[in-house]
Amino acid sequence: MHMDSLDAPIQIRNMAPTPAHIPPEIKIKVGMNQTGLAQSGDSIGTFGLGGCTAIGVIKNDGSMFLSHYEPPGRDIQLSHVRYQLADAKHVVIYTPGEYAKSDSGKWEIQPSDHSYQSQVQREKPHVKVTAFGYIPDKEHGKTSDLPFRPTDDLQFRPTENGVTVTDGRYNIWPPLKIEL
Repeated sequence: MHMDSLDAPIQIRNMAPTPAHIPPEIKIKVGMNQTGLAQSGDSIGTFGLGGCTAIGVIKNDGSMFLSHYEPPGRDIQLSHVRYQLADAKHVVIYTPGEYAKSDSGKWEIQPSDHSYQSQVQREKPHVKVTAFGYIPDKEHGKTSDLPFRPTDDLQFRPTENGVTVTDGRYNIWPPLKIEL
């Protein structure tokens, strides 16, 4: 499915299992190849990315949409995101990355694939887009006692004046604060 072929609204699913390391205050949990929608004041998060991409859309009313898809589901994921952009305030993309030197000369993890960011900006040029890269855990899925790594996650938590975005690896440090 190509992103331009989306004609109808998508169905939001919140059916993810709850790994023990996900903080209990994360109300809506989104698993692989799933989407979720949190109302204003609720928290939402995903876990076990291990090479997948998470895209969060913070809306003007304070509600938050989150998707988590593996690479073959890229077009489906972007279709879901496209439908959420009408009243978007800020889009956060958390995708596999690599170390690269920033403009300031500092080494940091940057997204390997910028097409997610480009597509969102083409669809909604005036919405703020922030993209972060992470290095996928090479051991993801190889241990039977811990199927989801606590560091492969992305969390959106409501605050008094907006939303705070964090991850388990501290790639997003200090936490991203989005005012509403």
